Amino acid sequence: MPDARLAERLQSVDWRPVWARDAHGKPVAALNLKLGRDLRARFRNGSYELIGVCNTVSGAYRVEGGRLLRDRRLDTVETTAGCRRDMAAERAFFAQPLLDTRISIDWQRRVWTLHAIADDGSRMELVDAAVLKTVPDR
Repeated sequence: MPDARLAERLQSVDWRPVWARDAHGKPVAALNLKLGRDLRARFRNGSYELIGVCNTVSGAYRVEGGRLLRDRRLDTVETTAGCRRDMAAERAFFAQPLLDTRISIDWQRRVWTLHAIADDGSRMELVDAAVLKTVPDR
């Protein structure tokens, strides 16, 4: 998918993580469909926002050469509110590489799916958050 089309599709929905694997291929347990239900990634007009249970991380990004790159010319902002609910999922989501990764977006199982693969081999899959609103809570 050309970069312009990839950037357009990236902005078209809010993304929710459904699974992740670390650099050794081991599943990141805190980022499964049920535990990650309150997490979101949003990309709009060159700005990204990773939305956790209590905190957010935001900054600037660009799509270049099939990669989702953090724009390091602008500072990243992170809130640090304390809360107890689902903090393991939030910490795992913020720690998992999403920016500075190779990305692809495709139509799988009747839903838009974002694949992010870091240079170390870790990977995360996110899907259109609106589609998952029908999935029952834990």
